[in-house]
Amino acid sequence: MCFPSESEIGMHPTQKPLRLLRYLIKTYSNVGDTVLDNCMGHGTTGIAAIELARDFIGMEMDKEYFEKAKRKIQMAETRIQLELNFES
Repeated sequence: MCFPSESEIGMHPTQKPLRLLRYLIKTYSNVGDTVLDNCMGHGTTGIAAIELARDFIGMEMDKEYFEKAKRKIQMAETRIQLELNFES
């Protein structure tokens, strides 16, 4: 199974760095909070939220971007679950 690197997450015109979104989510929310992104793009906010143990709701008008984001967020969820299982 292959997981996206930060450079592979990109390719959206208004892409934000994963590191920046991790910082913002960590600073302005708590574990278990819900993060809402109403212009989800490629899902970087969702990936950061999942990595930081937040719930995530994402919306995107462009169906192609939405499907790509959904796939990337699902892969991040799988990666986190595998890491948790490995640590157990």
